[in-house]
Amino acid sequence: MNEPTMSHRERVLAALNHEPPDRTPIDFGGGIATTIYYTAYEQLKQHLGIDDVGPIQPHLRKQSRTVVPDDIVLERFDVDTRCLLLGGYEGGGREIDEDAFVDEWGVTWRKSGTHCYMNKDGPFTDRGADMSELEAHDWPDPNNPGYYRGLAERAQALRNESDCAVILNLPVGIIHQCQFVRGFGDWLVDLHRHPDYACRMMDIMTDFWVTIASTALEMVGDKVDIVFFGDDMGTQRSTLFSPEIYRALIKPRHKRMFDVLRAWPDLKTVLHSCGSTASLFEDMIELGVDAINPVQVNA
Repeated sequence: MNEPTMSHRERVLAALNHEPPDRTPIDFGGGIATTIYYTAYEQLKQHLGIDDVGPIQPHLRKQSRTVVPDDIVLERFDVDTRCLLLGGYEGGGREIDEDAFVDEWGVTWRKSGTHCYMNKDGPFTDRGADMSELEAHDWPDPNNPGYYRGLAERAQALRNESDCAVILNLPVGIIHQCQFVRGFGDWLVDLHRHPDYACRMMDIMTDFWVTIASTALEMVGDKVDIVFFGDDMGTQRSTLFSPEIYRALIKPRHKRMFDVLRAWPDLKTVLHSCGSTASLFEDMIELGVDAINPVQVNA
């Protein structure tokens, strides 16, 4: 094996800049969509002969059931990235029982057997498209201190302790969050039958996301290399909505989000979306997306 001629960070950024790296960069756990399920992770550590190194750090609190891998595992595979997460909302949500909880958005999550938590309903599920209810609703506060507590310190530690590319994970995007609070089916119907209502809900989500992204980047924008978030737009066969619907209703909100990120020209942006999204690639390029995760070739 050839000796490396780049640092981990240089290797990742070279690839994202369309320059030849000294080897293919490796990301394992840098983002919510590039990690591993917790039971598989425990089996991996057992296979590697790695003893317990402390409690598992989850992505997205407990509902994802996926982990931020320990440094000893990342070093074992010579991983080029490190994950930086926001903190959790303080004072919102409640536990229902050991297998269910309500998050700060009022969305109920219930564990499916021993596996991940699934969203069951939200505060606007199976309700009419009443604009006044949106305006009167008690939405989460994007300035909640829990999101930012210790963020700058964690970013500085990652920068000091490794030469890896640091990935800031931001909250899920407006499509996901609207689907959670409204219900997947109702939200898709709204795009066609109640577009004003759908747009107002997306504006509320966009305001929330923009505030969080702006605040987080003011704190750590000079300590991270990549911003990562997810907003699923695809199915196995096509996008969830037509390109025309996307460009008319969703893309203007996405532009507001990406404009925040483009204000930091040295940062790279990676967008996660499951499914077939090729029909929107030109839109993503225009918005400023540097990389798509994943390229789902079987969709």
